[in-house]
Amino acid sequence: MRNQHGEALAMAGYARSLGVPAGAILLETRARHTQQNIRYMARLLRPRGWTRVVLVTDPAQLPLALYLARLIGLRAYGQPTLPPLTPTELRAHCERDSAEPFRALAWH
Repeated sequence: MRNQHGEALAMAGYARSLGVPAGAILLETRARHTQQNIRYMARLLRPRGWTRVVLVTDPAQLPLALYLARLIGLRAYGQPTLPPLTPTELRAHCERDSAEPFRALAWH
């Protein structure tokens, strides 16, 4: 999401609202595209011995995200966002939530 609210922070806020403890959330805030996101995510997971991930993203982006994760040795499973938002719906969400981060469990 290219606005003042980082995706990782928005997703972490949503996860916390669902009861996930803050200490159980890892944030990767530097990525600017899918390849960086996967690479930087792996750098957070590997020191903890974690190799299994569930990637949640829009249906069009999911095959690439899975391919990249598996290419670097992660055991990646995918879940498309449902229902996918149209560009108009996404814009409306971002405008409506301008005072608060966009709430999405895993948005890429």
